[in-house]
Amino acid sequence: MRHAPGSREAPPLPYHLITFTLDAMPSLAQKRGGLQYDGPMQRGDITITPARHADWRLWSGPCHVLCLWLEENYLQEVAAQGESPGRDELEIVSRFRVRDPHIEYLAGALLTELDRPSDLQQLTIESLRTVLAVHLVRHYSNLDQSATQVNGGLSPAQLRRAMDYIHGHLEGPMDLLSIAESTGLSSFHFARRFKRATGVSPHQYVIQQRIEQAKRLLISDALPVGDIAYRVGFSNQSHLNHHFRRLVGVSPTQFQNKAQV
Repeated sequence: MRHAPGSREAPPLPYHLITFTLDAMPSLAQKRGGLQYDGPMQRGDITITPARHADWRLWSGPCHVLCLWLEENYLQEVAAQGESPGRDELEIVSRFRVRDPHIEYLAGALLTELDRPSDLQQLTIESLRTVLAVHLVRHYSNLDQSATQVNGGLSPAQLRRAMDYIHGHLEGPMDLLSIAESTGLSSFHFARRFKRATGVSPHQYVIQQRIEQAKRLLISDALPVGDIAYRVGFSNQSHLNHHFRRLVGVSPTQFQNKAQV
């Protein structure tokens, strides 16, 4: 699929989406499941959007990607054939930017098959679909936490606990140790796995969420910018101004004035 520079907002859908980058992009912003990522994408970079997750994307240059959809029910059937006694219902883990040689090989095989139609094309595509589904269940789901952690990420439950802690403590001081403790990990292991799962460090993510909350307050409340800075966890207005301008491109005052026009 090729797209001109633009944006897309998709509602929650009953299938998992694997997006394989075919040409480098200077910048791709993504938001879903309370997480966000903004950065360049290289050929071979992969994003994974779980079923029933609203997904927003903004790309600054031409976008050339291969999109692979897997029905939620189909992955449930694949997972049911494995041996995972006592596990919860299947959950695929969201990924913003990962490299996976196995998925890269499958994407290449699929592109080759699509370029040379044959009587066996449908059978080949179905076979690739099955292999991809098994790979996702084994390495990007809650049914195998060890595989998820070997890949450097957090389990879905750990990621939810970290998100819940962060969003529940945006207004006050927050340290890495407290967030890590909510997941049962050390600060060192949590920081590495959080960045692997979300594409940003815990510190960067907290700042992003504080800026998002500041934007909501600037739009909805007639509060002075200084008061908003304290309400979203910044120690003073200058810190809010610095990070707001860096992430949004304008000052909080400029953003507020424009929103109120």
